[in-house]
Amino acid sequence: MLDEDDKDIQEQQEEEVSSPENDESEAKSSQKEASDKDTEDTDDTDSGKKTSEDELADYSESVKKRINKLTYKAREAERRELEALEYAKAVKLELDGLRKRETTLNKSFESEAETRLSAQEQLFRDQLKFSVDSGDVDKQVEMQTSLVRLASERERLRNYRCIS
Repeated sequence: MLDEDDKDIQEQQEEEVSSPENDESEAKSSQKEASDKDTEDTDDTDSGKKTSEDELADYSESVKKRINKLTYKAREAERRELEALEYAKAVKLELDGLRKRETTLNKSFESEAETRLSAQEQLFRDQLKFSVDSGDVDKQVEMQTSLVRLASERERLRNYRCIS
């Protein structure tokens, strides 16, 4: 049985090889297959181009995102820097105002203290003179003590002026 099958196959092959119709149909089929392959290659090339264009577009998008992110960070840093400068200027203005106020208050305090000490000294001297004229020794000692205390306060005022 095997021999008969082998013979049938061999006969079919000989018929295919020998018949011109088969040669033409084989040629047409080969051309069609080649054409199909060219079309597929073109499609693959187009797909390759599209794929490459898609990849390029994706890459461009990612680059744009990175650029936008970096630009945002740079602008944000610049905004914070400007904000810090404005804050520093405001603090400096406030500090300058406080220093000016302190200077004004210090001058006012010194002037008031000097006026007060001078007035008290004059008062104590007048009372001392009166107590000497009246012979009141206790009042003389009290006025002398008050004048010493005033001298001490005057010295503190001079030290305060030197510090400020």
